[in-house]
Amino acid sequence: MILYLIRHGLAAESALQHSTEDDLRRPLTDDGRKKTKRAARGMAALYPAPDIILTSSALRSVQTAEVLSGVWKCRDIRSVSALNPGAEMKDYVSALNDLAADEGSLDELRIAVVTHQPELGEFLGHMIENNIRRDEDRRFVYQPAACARFELKKASLAVVELSDEGAALEAFFSPGTLRRIAKM
Repeated sequence: MILYLIRHGLAAESALQHSTEDDLRRPLTDDGRKKTKRAARGMAALYPAPDIILTSSALRSVQTAEVLSGVWKCRDIRSVSALNPGAEMKDYVSALNDLAADEGSLDELRIAVVTHQPELGEFLGHMIENNIRRDEDRRFVYQPAACARFELKKASLAVVELSDEGAALEAFFSPGTLRRIAKM
């Protein structure tokens, strides 16, 4: 399985005192949409389209997934509220296990995950340090432990290959690098 971990694009600022519901309704800005589309073109130049795009239900993540879908031509976008801002690692693991239950197997799939910092960077750290792995029943499990935490900028991409031996970070691209690749 290949995971494309993508942070949502630049969104409108939130009010200083906002509710969770208000935060979930923040859209991409016009500039965020343009930059995300250019970064997505760089992603598409480097990697085949994902089979499935998992996204939080926050508007900015859903809109980012829609931009990715338009560029990559991936029509299977699935919104998972458990991946909203504040999600825990068990929520990411549960989302993968639910997806595996729906699909039968994830082994041959490419899955894009569009969510938020700092959780996405923490998920990446736990994946590559094998704190999130498959058990003997091929279900994903999370073993709490200290790990490296990665800072993913808005519309950046981390590519993780997950095999029976564990997870390996294949690539990590800033949005600026992706936009430059798109111009080539």
